Amino acid sequence: MACCANRKHYYSYKDKIVLLSNHGRPLTITKELIEEISKHKVVETANSFNQQFIVNSRKRRRDDSFFEKIKKFIGFIEDEQEIGLPEGIEELNLGYVFNKPIDNLPSTIKKIKFGKDFNQLIDKLPQNVQKIKFEYKGVFNQPIDNLPSNLEFLELSTSFNHPLQKLPNSLKYLRIGREFDQELDNLPDSLEKLVLPNSYLREIKKFPMNLKQIVVSRDYPFEIPDHIQKKQTITIKFYKINPSSNVAYLKEMEQTKSIEKYTRLQSSKTILVMSSVL
Repeated sequence: MACCANRKHYYSYKDKIVLLSNHGRPLTITKELIEEISKHKVVETANSFNQQFIVNSRKRRRDDSFFEKIKKFIGFIEDEQEIGLPEGIEELNLGYVFNKPIDNLPSTIKKIKFGKDFNQLIDKLPQNVQKIKFEYKGVFNQPIDNLPSNLEFLELSTSFNHPLQKLPNSLKYLRIGREFDQELDNLPDSLEKLVLPNSYLREIKKFPMNLKQIVVSRDYPFEIPDHIQKKQTITIKFYKINPSSNVAYLKEMEQTKSIEKYTRLQSSKTILVMSSVL
């Protein structure tokens, strides 16, 4: 494992390399770092990392033969610094504060995970991307009218609230957050599982032909075809006691995992009330 000694702002483990922040300053980009990235299929950024990835279109300088080798790399430029993501990378996991445009990524990427603060357009992602996951409590709320044609898995953030009219015909799994309040009458027939928040109470007039399972609120008032397996979500309520004031406050969470019985857990600081997915 490479460590952070000698001011190396990255570490690698097996097939993954993690890029660390440099306390608000750009990373020192070296030939060693670029070659290290090229050895891995998974690139991850630390939660405090927030530097832009763009096409490496800078004029070549110094060692032209070296820059010729990496001219197809993707990179970011900040204060005359460059870094590259080479073809061959298959997975990109972005940390909590990353919020830069990602219009140019290697065509080999198949999975992308976005952190809490990401809120940029994603209409120029590689067509080979099969899985996109947003932090559930994230702030992402941009139109998604041009997703990769091979996308199979999509989890959207709580904040997302734009029409879903142009989802790819390859999509099999879709999870939507609680702020979503749009019609869902044009979902692709390829969809097999749809996860809706408790807050979604609009009627779905046209269900995808291949839909096998839907997760909805137990208060969902509209009919769902018999051939579609239905799971109903409930709310878990956490009553936490503030020791300094001895006052309870309430936090609600959506629960979609099966819990067979009502469970009541008491302790000196927490009372947890859970009910089931029916």
